[in-house]
Amino acid sequence: MNRTQAALVSRGMDTVRAQQLAEGGWTLSKLKASTKADLTALGLDEASISQILTGSRPAIPLQTLMQVLFANRFTCCVCRKSERGIILHHIIPWETSRDHSAANLAVLCLEHHEKAHVRSTLSRNLDADALRSFKTAWEEMCRESDLSAILYASRVDYDAWLYFNHLRLFELAKQLRLGFKKIDGFSAARRLRLIDAAGNILPRNSHLSYMYDGAEGQTLYHYVRSVLEEVLERIRVINFSDLLDRSNVHTLLAAGDFLLVQGAHTFKGLTDRRKGQGEAMKGSRRANNVELRYTFDRWEATSMSAWSTWLAGRQSVASLLQVKDIQREDGDAVIAGTVIAISNGHHKLQHRNYSPRYGRYMFYNNDEDEGLDDWGDATSSR
Repeated sequence: MNRTQAALVSRGMDTVRAQQLAEGGWTLSKLKASTKADLTALGLDEASISQILTGSRPAIPLQTLMQVLFANRFTCCVCRKSERGIILHHIIPWETSRDHSAANLAVLCLEHHEKAHVRSTLSRNLDADALRSFKTAWEEMCRESDLSAILYASRVDYDAWLYFNHLRLFELAKQLRLGFKKIDGFSAARRLRLIDAAGNILPRNSHLSYMYDGAEGQTLYHYVRSVLEEVLERIRVINFSDLLDRSNVHTLLAAGDFLLVQGAHTFKGLTDRRKGQGEAMKGSRRANNVELRYTFDRWEATSMSAWSTWLAGRQSVASLLQVKDIQREDGDAVIAGTVIAISNGHHKLQHRNYSPRYGRYMFYNNDEDEGLDDWGDATSSR
């Protein structure tokens, strides 16, 4: 979705017509400079023409627009058919509510948008209660799909995880009040004295090349991996692998969010230490004017290959992290995060196509002013 499409959809147009106009070289600026006859000749209805020429209703703020579209995978919450064009529908009409909030916006295909505006005695009406029910159920299913993909990728390849940030992972587990004694692998790890009675990892020998070195490494890995999976079941993780674009960062993310980002990462040492605890490393991924940054101790690698190969140089991996802050730096969006775990890449975590008709949904700059600044933010929302 380019800036023209976003500007038109935020003003009440459906995605099919918005795409047709954009592909025909039309921008919001050009449409505003046209006559009513010109717009009628383009096939626009009275409501769209009025909205373009008079601005009879404020545009939906871009951040809200993208949050709702992303939460619904750009798909109608009623029929869930991703190949259909969509429109953002106000559950309580704008004329009554004056409410552009995400809670009052439902993603509908054109067929169900029409049904939402009529009342029937023969079938279920798409009234406010029905729309809220469809919206809630579909958005929850979309949230769970990211988690399912991550857990599936982990379980298909047992040795997928290359690194765990044990301090942060166990902090999260305690915040979520996990019962460690019920976690798979607890008893075996306890018998080998790898953990204490409360489930905390006991200090490892500092002379080991990496934390999971030695005969007990696999037992410890099994337990920590189980802790991570229990944590993942209880938090919302956004698979941002295919959304790394500057405008998406500022419209979809906030400090505290949990992300999974797969792709080419670069790992560089921050100290001269090459073995043992305290081998500080910087991990980063850069794409589309976005840079992801975090630091970690490579000593916490889960295997010799992870320590010597996968966490060094340039590698295609997936990082699970929590966002600390988002800054602008030389025109880029820089996401600083706390890494929780790093895994091998998996095809289900990247190159996902949420809508076959429209492909990837991210904003690209063009030369026209569509009411968006160079970050893709709606200037009216500031």
